Amino acid sequence: MGLIIIGREIAISALREWMAQIGAAKSVAVHMLGKLKTTAQMVAIPFLLYDGVLFGLVDTGVWGTWLIWISAILTVWSMVYYLRKALPEIRKRVK
Repeated sequence: MGLIIIGREIAISALREWMAQIGAAKSVAVHMLGKLKTTAQMVAIPFLLYDGVLFGLVDTGVWGTWLIWISAILTVWSMVYYLRKALPEIRKRVK
């Protein structure tokens, strides 16, 4: 799961950098999907690190596990979204 998340970050960062160099940065602008992914990750990580019961109500281990899986799914989904948005520009450059 960690490799999926890290791999996506590297791939999309490289894609954004390349698109900015060719003047097409708007086609891979930040989307709400990426923001949701990041939010899920940022909440999951401290929950998983704490791994206890918070305020006597929240089992952070369970919630953290669910959130990191949701984050992994959103990671793949957002990567596909960004690649599809960039595909027309990539096709133009390959021809």
